[in-house]
Amino acid sequence: MMKLNKIISVSMGLMLVLFLNSCSKDDDSIIQEEAYQRTQIPENISDIFVTKGDANAKTVWIYEQGGPTTELDDVDLSNFPNYDKQFNVYVHQVLTYDKDLRNEELTTGQGEKETAVNIEILHKVIQHFKNQGKKVVVFGHSYGAFIVTNYLAEKGTALADKYVIMAGRLDAEQKFYEGLINKKFHYFPDFVTPTLHPTRQPENNKDRIELFLAGLIMKPRYTQELNSADLSKVIYAFANDDSALGRLTTSEKNFLKSKKAEVLEITKGGHSAMFEAPHNKTIYDFITK
Repeated sequence: MMKLNKIISVSMGLMLVLFLNSCSKDDDSIIQEEAYQRTQIPENISDIFVTKGDANAKTVWIYEQGGPTTELDDVDLSNFPNYDKQFNVYVHQVLTYDKDLRNEELTTGQGEKETAVNIEILHKVIQHFKNQGKKVVVFGHSYGAFIVTNYLAEKGTALADKYVIMAGRLDAEQKFYEGLINKKFHYFPDFVTPTLHPTRQPENNKDRIELFLAGLIMKPRYTQELNSADLSKVIYAFANDDSALGRLTTSEKNFLKSKKAEVLEITKGGHSAMFEAPHNKTIYDFITK
């Protein structure tokens, strides 16, 4: 009996040590999360975007590009009608602004903090130009579509005049966004079912963090996040043969229509079909009416 009591005592002691070690690791993790400093938005607003076109134009087009990537794209809107007559603003995202971030190994909490930076940058840029009395149209394509959708869920539709969401999703498939979060790239060869890509997998940390940040912003169920929203200022364009993100489901389309968004469903053309005629003209007519 004494030997048994001794064994039980030793076992309890080991369990206590393991428990305390586990608590210590959890505490360290919590401290690490709280201590993490997200990318700082500069005070000089002009540092977080680049511009093209007529600075005196009454209308400003603000663009959130695809990606995420470390290079800012300042040409994507050029196929739209009257591009040269607008003041075109290409907004930085955390990876284009802070290239050192590509070398980081972020936790989920840290990645969510960086995603929030994208939303705050967009909000500041919209506010900046609305304060100048401009008409503001916000475009978002692919990853940028998710930034704009997340923005609408967080900030609402009131500030800008129109929103153009192109090649995004409202409720991305769990297998797809979880794959991205775990640094595995899936695509939609049949435009419906996420499938692990046979060759296109991350080769370095830059690629991995891009997938990770993309997965985090695709995870929310935006049909729930936007359930109380009026989306009458929104045009949502997607292609039925989009192999990058898949086509919108019937429930996603019905949700958009129920919230008074205009839905531009493109039969064929792929992930970037909405930049080409005649679809770009349809979008232009919506934002100018």
